[in-house]
Amino acid sequence: MPSETGAGIKRLLEILAQRWKAERKSATSASCSLSDETAFSRNPSCRFFWFRIPRHIGKHPFALRALRLSDGPTLHKELGNAGLLEADGLSRPFATSWLHLWWWLRRTYAAPYVIKTASGCVGFIGLCRIEPGDSVEATLVIFAARRRRLGYGSRAFFLLSENVLQRLPVKRVVVRVRADNHGSLSFWKRLGFEELKNESGITLLSRQLMADSGSATLLERSRAVC
Repeated sequence: MPSETGAGIKRLLEILAQRWKAERKSATSASCSLSDETAFSRNPSCRFFWFRIPRHIGKHPFALRALRLSDGPTLHKELGNAGLLEADGLSRPFATSWLHLWWWLRRTYAAPYVIKTASGCVGFIGLCRIEPGDSVEATLVIFAARRRRLGYGSRAFFLLSENVLQRLPVKRVVVRVRADNHGSLSFWKRLGFEELKNESGITLLSRQLMADSGSATLLERSRAVC
């Protein structure tokens, strides 16, 4: 049994090493502008549902980039603050290493992205709990308090909506926010979200996804927030 466990760990490390090398090669050859390169993503809540997501959305100096193994240390440092997670209605298992957290993010989110600006990685946005024909849940975190209220969150959500959300077979997007996080509640309401219910101190908000007219409305609200 110990030998089988050791072999499994060794195989996992080999896979992670291969992914790391592939990402470094991709990062070296990719430009800073919009990339049409896409990848297949699996919905963790429905293993038979796969969909295609773009690896890069937007262009320098503001863009969304699909989560990479190399993002692990930064995310572990920024998301390791339990207070920050609770303020955004998030939860994750206690992780003593960045690799554990990275693996959890990959297993939890069907479309995980880091928010990139000229100054580096400023936040995380992702989609999870996709229920085909019904809803998808979104998570958005801007790490540092000094980088909030600068329009990063609304721009990130607009990019995700235009390039990923509108392609999914869902009717609405849902977010969870702590009931006492008035800043986040106001942010989502400015983007057209409405409160559904409040359970155990967490407020559930929802917004209907429409066709082109809905996207235009979201763009106008995004610009207003920016």
